[in-house]
Amino acid sequence: VVSTQSTGTQLISQDAFGADFRPSSLTLDRDSNSLFFSNKQTLYRVSMRQSPLTAVPIITRPDATTIKSSDIWGDKIVWSELGPDATTCKHRIMATGKLGNSPIEVIREYLCEEPFGIKVHPRRNNDCLAQNPCLENSCSHMCLQSKISEGTKGYRCVCPTGYALKTNSTTECADEIAQYLVYNPLNGVQTVSLDTSFLTPIKEPRNMDFKVTVFDLDARNNIVYYCYSNPNKFEVRKLFDDTVDPQSLPIHTIHCSGMAVEWVTNKLYIVDKGNAPDSGLILVIDLARPYLMKHIVTNLQEPLDVVVHPAKGKIYWILASHNIMSTNMDGTAMIETIVSYDSSYRIVTEQRPQLFIDYDSDSLYWTENIEEEGVGYVGLIKKVKLSTKRVEIVHRIKMTLSGVTLINGDLYYTNSQGILYRLDEDKGTYLLQAGAQRSPLFLRSSNSQYSIDPVDNPCANTMNSKNGGCSDFCLLDVEGGAKCSCPTGIELKDTLNCDTPFNQTLVVANSTRISMISLANSDKAIDRVLTGAPRNLRSIDVDIRENKIYWSEINTETNTGAIWMLDITTGTTERIVSEDILQPNSIAVDWNAQNLYWIDIDKGTLEIISLRTRKRAVLKEYEEGHHLRPHQIVIDPKEKFIFVSYPLPYKIVVTRMWLDSSNEFGIRDDGDMQTKKQTQPVNDLSIDIASQKLYWSSYDSMDHITSCDYAGGKRDVINGITIGGNPISVLNKNVFVPNSEKLSSKTQIKVYDNKEVKTNLPVLHTYTFQHIKGQIVSMKVSSVKVLEDTTVSCRPNMCPEMICIPNDIDVTCKCADNDTECQKANELETEMITTYIPGIGTRCPDDWCNGHGSCMQILLQSNDTQHFRCDCDDKFASPRCDREKGEQISWPSWVTIPIILLVVIIVLGILWFNHKMCNANKAARLQEQSSEAEDTETNQLQREPQNRKLDKLNKAGIGRSYYSHFRAEQPV
Repeated sequence: VVSTQSTGTQLISQDAFGADFRPSSLTLDRDSNSLFFSNKQTLYRVSMRQSPLTAVPIITRPDATTIKSSDIWGDKIVWSELGPDATTCKHRIMATGKLGNSPIEVIREYLCEEPFGIKVHPRRNNDCLAQNPCLENSCSHMCLQSKISEGTKGYRCVCPTGYALKTNSTTECADEIAQYLVYNPLNGVQTVSLDTSFLTPIKEPRNMDFKVTVFDLDARNNIVYYCYSNPNKFEVRKLFDDTVDPQSLPIHTIHCSGMAVEWVTNKLYIVDKGNAPDSGLILVIDLARPYLMKHIVTNLQEPLDVVVHPAKGKIYWILASHNIMSTNMDGTAMIETIVSYDSSYRIVTEQRPQLFIDYDSDSLYWTENIEEEGVGYVGLIKKVKLSTKRVEIVHRIKMTLSGVTLINGDLYYTNSQGILYRLDEDKGTYLLQAGAQRSPLFLRSSNSQYSIDPVDNPCANTMNSKNGGCSDFCLLDVEGGAKCSCPTGIELKDTLNCDTPFNQTLVVANSTRISMISLANSDKAIDRVLTGAPRNLRSIDVDIRENKIYWSEINTETNTGAIWMLDITTGTTERIVSEDILQPNSIAVDWNAQNLYWIDIDKGTLEIISLRTRKRAVLKEYEEGHHLRPHQIVIDPKEKFIFVSYPLPYKIVVTRMWLDSSNEFGIRDDGDMQTKKQTQPVNDLSIDIASQKLYWSSYDSMDHITSCDYAGGKRDVINGITIGGNPISVLNKNVFVPNSEKLSSKTQIKVYDNKEVKTNLPVLHTYTFQHIKGQIVSMKVSSVKVLEDTTVSCRPNMCPEMICIPNDIDVTCKCADNDTECQKANELETEMITTYIPGIGTRCPDDWCNGHGSCMQILLQSNDTQHFRCDCDDKFASPRCDREKGEQISWPSWVTIPIILLVVIIVLGILWFNHKMCNANKAARLQEQSSEAEDTETNQLQREPQNRKLDKLNKAGIGRSYYSHFRAEQPV
């Protein structure tokens, strides 16, 4: 094709070249005004002075020779050619006259590498060179030589690809591309500029070698948001700036099928199609804080796309049934049906519809593909007037359509073949081959956001308030204002502020994902994915005081582990432990003292790290192969107890100790008395802080759950719950257990009522986690109510640069293992000076000392907190007088009853023997009485000095017990 200013565009006929015409090596000779090109082994010349334009062969090379490239050298044309055999060194560079009437010259031969391109350095003849018109110009970007004519300077200013000159300027380029289209081809996204007189594709963003599912634009900042991959990943990047790397967004969906940017308050609405019937939903993300996520509409049947109308405070979405629905932006209003599907059409479900909203005409456009009898597939572009709900067909074409958008009154659309069209009044005009693929193309335009009247942002930061005064979400309202709202699973405690994230929540994790569900509203409970960062997760725990989640993970390839933290309020993650950790199988957080405990089953250690100072130490080391090698850990920060379970069958299945690992106490389990079954190892360990009870499941086939109090007493066995190796969790005697029936697309957690222990416990509720599937690795149920009546023993200013560990009423400052400056020999307990408070007998909780001692109320003068202390009877040990001195295990009844009977028999035998001996010796004692009377006066005189000394000691008060301060008990 040749285009000139005088003759316009002309086509050089290819009829003379045959069907396999493959032109190449295009070269222009400006001296002779001729065009040279090659076709296989023939070189052609076209004189631009002739009309019509005709190609004349000037040289033909031997068969199997291919001319690759050519250039002009004075009055000659030079070309490179490939020899007939690519494996031999027969490639050459040749030359001949421009008219082909001179001998062929060999410039270079026997070339082994293929000479694909050739260029000749121009001759230097300064006398013949014309003056460069671009030497002096005022172009802001690039100057090109042009034809000199009247009123011109022989040059013109041009702009980078896709950019246009500013209005009323011939030298300055615009700062940005004002109007453009964006679509998703086979990989990445492609931008097409509409500022120039013809469609100009812009360079695609780099490193996008993946198929983008859906996307939307923030045209104010030239930003594109998109999702891709399975499972879905979300990113944001600048469209026209490749120097900025894309940013990942912490969004987790099952099947992303649509999204819309709400640019007034900077929110992103996302459609999650789901993977099961009625599992679709629409959620909103705060782009300023993308960790904040709220479900707007749930239980939808295959939602496919969404658009927003900020001026109306509305969102609109279309279902697979082609029904179009609407609600307000926070989802609290009734769902309204805008368009009902016309059942007279047969929808082509393979081609998804796409929505577009025109704010100027207050109309909603969408694509619809149907199949008509005798016609085949037909694509429709429809629109509905939002004020009247009147539907009309805008365009009808015999092809399947995908995307649709509107710019300056021009309607653009794509078909399933990847072709982009602009709609004229009577027909569609082909524009460009958009994707060259047989797949739906999503289409968005830039200036739709500017056509709407300016909308004030009621959520903007002001001198008096930030984010509209809302603690979390500030969403536009239908009346032009805004409403405060909370992330999924959290309720508003007033009109502005959200409640704590862990008011009553259930956190569930598989090996790669953590999700949370609120228990406050069981009927509308929806799971919220907190993070998809874990890799081979093993254990989780919740800090209900600081609103944080901790998890441990293990890299099986390197046999190394790590412990991570997720802050729910900020969405940030942090690696807490990464060095000298192998297999952290179980973790537990002390939300009172801000310490984290974990069991490393490979090292056989119980370790601790301070979350304030990041100081770390090993509390206990277990011998390799020992039956008491730890497996699971739970703690009660209020009572300051650690409970550890063991994986091997043994009579002691759980031990209890203080938070500093002292005073270890074994809880015994002798198996099932009726079946004589051997004690089974603990599968999972859970604690109910509210009722102060311990629960554990076993690996045996009965799948029962055993519970007891903290001293190992009041033992119950819960039968009738199929656990199947899953974890358990307990809150207020309600037992949470994953459904033993494996579901491919979701996870269910059943809640059993254990208020009264019996078999076949009733199921109170079943919670469904749509975003968690596969084996449940760990879960925790929590409530902030356990924080009530809890005093903080370790305050931030205590134990600087050390580990502060509560122990009974004392606080131990422990040195880190790797802290050479902190000598272990100088480890001192923080002294707590205590003072009695009047009326201590009435302020202690009931049965605090279990009926085996007197309770004392104590004021710790170091931090002005109150504690209780038991002065136990002689036979019972502290801290709560819940076990006898020296007792390490609780014996079952089938052992204690025979021992008691044996002791009774022995005592009766001794009494009978003593009775016989007393009768025999009675006479002998009567004889001795007379001699003892004689010595009475002498003995009385000998005891008088001792009595006088004892009276003096009693008057001095020596021997009485005064409590002036306490220290931690030493291990028994």
